[in-house]
Amino acid sequence: MTSAPVVVLGDVMLDVVAVARAPLARASDTPAQVSLSGGGAGANVAAWLAWAGAPVALVARVGDDTAGREAV
Repeated sequence: MTSAPVVVLGDVMLDVVAVARAPLARASDTPAQVSLSGGGAGANVAAWLAWAGAPVALVARVGDDTAGREAV
């Protein structure tokens, strides 16, 4: 039996995670490891459905900027 197609309407985000490499000091620049990764509830649901083998399409809007281009 084949699965019915799934259309996910939701958000696409760019997650920015910064992990401090030194203790935080008030009024100073603290070095950090910064990573970017795809996120957003809609994008995550669509990705997991696709991983599970479901035929899926994601309908979402992203900004016309660097973060939006990176997210897709």
